Order: sequence, then C-alpha cells, then structure tokens
Amino acid sequence: MQEHKLSLPYGTAIVHQKHIVHCNHDFAHILGYGSSDHLLAELSTLIELFSNDYLETIENEIELTLLGYSLPNAYLCKIRSKDGLYIPIAIMLKKMLWNDLSTIEMNVIDTRLAYLNYKGTREQDQMFRDMIINSTQGIIVHREFKPLFVNESWVSMQGANSTAQVLAMDSILSLVREEVASTVRKQYIDLVEHKCAATNTVVENIGLDGVSRYFNIYDNVILWQGEKAVQVILEDVSEKVALENELKFQATHDDLTGLYNRRAVYQWLEEQSNNNAPLVCLLMDIDNFKTINDNHGHQVGDNVICALASTANSVVQKSEGIVGRWGGEEFIAFIPVKLGLKCKLVAEKIRADFEALTFESKQQKSFHSTVSIGVANTNQIGDSASVDLLIQRTDQFLYLAKAEGKNRVCVDCSACRLPCVIDTY
Repeated sequence: MQEHKLSLPYGTAIVHQKHIVHCNHDFAHILGYGSSDHLLAELSTLIELFSNDYLETIENEIELTLLGYSLPNAYLCKIRSKDGLYIPIAIMLKKMLWNDLSTIEMNVIDTRLAYLNYKGTREQDQMFRDMIINSTQGIIVHREFKPLFVNESWVSMQGANSTAQVLAMDSILSLVREEVASTVRKQYIDLVEHKCAATNTVVENIGLDGVSRYFNIYDNVILWQGEKAVQVILEDVSEKVALENELKFQATHDDLTGLYNRRAVYQWLEEQSNNNAPLVCLLMDIDNFKTINDNHGHQVGDNVICALASTANSVVQKSEGIVGRWGGEEFIAFIPVKLGLKCKLVAEKIRADFEALTFESKQQKSFHSTVSIGVANTNQIGDSASVDLLIQRTDQFLYLAKAEGKNRVCVDCSACRLPCVIDTY
C-alpha cells in the first residue's frame, strides 16, 4: 500500500514591537514572495500582514505571550499574501530572545492543502477523524443549531455529562446569552448562504453546568452527509479574558481605591459629551491629611483615603455619576444633572457620612476625619465651556470651603438652576 504523509507548508518569522525583523524562506514562500529579503523589503509591520478582523487579536496575543501567558494551541486566522489574497493559516506564538531582544517567534502553518492531503483513502479518513475526536480544541458540527457531531473536548469545555447528552439537544442556542441569540442566528444564515466568510470571535457561553466561560470560536461551513452544516471549533480563553480584563482595569483604575484614574475620568466625560447634558462637578479634599499621616502613619492615612473613596462612590452612584481619584487625598466626581437633583445635598451627604466614620490609630486611639467639597455645574460657565474650565471653577469653591474653616460644602449658586438647600438625604 502506498504510504500517505501529511505535509503542510510551515514558516517562521520573528516579531519585535509589531515589526517583522526576520523570517525564513518558507515563511516568505507561503506569502508568495521569492525570498525572505524580498518580503522584508516590502513588508515590515503586522498591520500589513493581518486584516483588521484579526490584527487586534494578534496584537493582544503577542502582548500576553511577552508577559508569559501564551497558549499552547494553534490559533486559526488569515494572513495577507503578496497578491493581496487572504490565506487561512494556523499560527503559534512563542516568546524568545533574538539578538538580545525580547521578541516573538511566530510560526505559521499553511492550511490550504490540509483537506486535500487528508482526502483520498480510508486510512487517511480515519486518521482525520481520530485527530478531530482527540483534539484538545472543542469541535461541534450543527445544522440550524441541532448537534450532528461533537468531540470529547467540546463536551468537557461546556460542562456536559456526555456526547449523548449533547447530541440529544434540540438546539445549542440555549448556551448563548439571550441578548446575542438573534446575532448568532443571523451569522449562521450568512454563513450557509455564503454572505460572509468563516468567522472568528470571542464569545461568552453559559455551559450545560451553568458555568460562564469565554471561548475563541471559529465557524465555517462544511458538507456533512451531503448537506451544508456549520463546524464550530472553540478554545477556552476564560483565563486569558480574565487577565485582559484585569489589565484593562489596572490601566483605568487607581491601585489603592479602585476608583477611576484621571485618564478613565476623561474618557467617561468624552462619552458624555455627545448628549450635551449639563454636569455637576464635585472636588473633594481630605482636611489636614498631612497631620493624619504624621500622627498616625501612612497605613492609617491610606485607610482614610479608601474610606472617603468608598463613601463618595456609594453616594454618587445613586445619582448615576462617577468618582475618580484626582491625586493624593483629592477626589473628583461628575453627576449628570437631572430634574430634582440637589447638588449641594449630594455633597453634604458625602461630607456628613465621612465625618461620622471612626478610624483607629496605631496607638489604638480613635479619631475622625473631615472633608471639604467644592461644587459647580456647567450652567455657571455656559454650555460650550470645556471640562477643564468646569474643574477650575469647582476648584475655586473647594478653595473657599477650605478658607471658610474646612469640613464644609461650598457651592457656586450664582447661576444655578437647581435647588442647593441642605435637607435630609
């Protein structure tokens, strides 16, 4: 019997700071270039290599790999060739040192010939089936969401008891969140009607065991027993998504208090600018904070800062606003103006609740802390005024609150359209 071997084109490139700094001849050949030198002369960045659908994901994968969170499995995507066509590949990333630089080794496998190489003999068909069944990636084939085939990895990833349990299901749409079910149905129709190519997305599923997990999902149309069906390949990326979310949180939140940092506050304000709604601004500064640090230590000082952060956030959230740490012992809050909102009342609630808190010093002595608050809103400075002018205006009234004896709220009522009386919150 003639021996058949699976042989797929395989190439390697070295990536440093999103630039291809080296590649071998096989990598160049897969992309349709005559040599590696020819490729490097015409192609240097990942932007030129991947379409927008895959670029962000690849960049995130590279960043995570550099941090040591690489995944062992190949990632399916498409890469742009010299003639502008997109080639389906399997890509694997690995961190490595190259010329004393921390780089990424990017290995790609050209999968265009995979189906042809497996097709032909019964032995090869069985080998292909064994590969699918024993794959560490979850694989399911469905027609109109009715399962036709499923491997053990998919069963395990979705918290099912057995393949029989999955194949007995009328529809796997129950695993998809209700709010995205209509999108998933449309995507299925577009796939089988060839209105879109194979898709690759990260989605959240609720498994048969009730556990929420994130999966990298690759959908493509195949022929199953002579009729069109959709093959879904999935990879559990729950840990990676959790890490990405943690990195995003760290980039936008203050380490000590968990509140928004300055950059996140400005991002929130930019989102609010589209509706042109007036905003109330509060600037809060802990009174005599240096004395607290000097008398009780920085750990106690941090406790006081966190207490004000928690108090302010609890009050402001009820008014659908946000609180951010502005620096040191100073905090800022923005609240969308609504009919009946008493801006001074909100500030007074924060001031009074914070003053009522009791802190313990290192010497087991109890003490209280106070806060001064300045309040202004966009009505005072005109609808076209910038956020920075609003903050400057609010800072003036924080200064007045300090000058008038601290532990008080000072509000600019000169043109305020809102009631600023003190009342029970």
